[in-house]
Amino acid sequence: MRSNFSASFTDTISDQMHNEILTTMLVFLSSTNREIVKSILGFVKLVIHTLPTDLIRPHLKDLVPALLSWSHDHKNHFKVKVRHIFERMLRRFTWEAIYSCAGEEEASKVLINIKKRKERAKRKKANREQEDGEADEACPDILSMLPTDSGCAIDCSFKGCCWGRFRRCPVWQSE
Repeated sequence: MRSNFSASFTDTISDQMHNEILTTMLVFLSSTNREIVKSILGFVKLVIHTLPTDLIRPHLKDLVPALLSWSHDHKNHFKVKVRHIFERMLRRFTWEAIYSCAGEEEASKVLINIKKRKERAKRKKANREQEDGEADEACPDILSMLPTDSGCAIDCSFKGCCWGRFRRCPVWQSE
């Protein structure tokens, strides 16, 4: 209920009220009741996404350690939810701002793991794009070596059934 209310009236709620809500949220985040924490994690996700960074930044020193305390909990998918919240936070705030609030070495391992995952995904994406680029460059050479009249590997009337590089056939693209 609080999430929907806060999201719907973000513009009409004063900054002081937002600060009070965030402070209350931090108290609930330290609760041992899983149902409360589950709903607060959803609210934190919403807050990170909707509120301006200027309102959230003063609360980072309390918010980051509170979230990290739930990052090792496997029940109710809290670990995944907390990781997702940190990924969103890292999009809005700098790495240094988040990492400096982490505190203890064990908790900062979670943030380092998120950073490594992000870098690994970027490398994989770059490698995939590079491989696709090489495949596109190789396609016309392969097609020119095939023994057909039109330069196409198969009869162009069946182009809806073809796979892979043949879809990028220069003969089809000129039609």
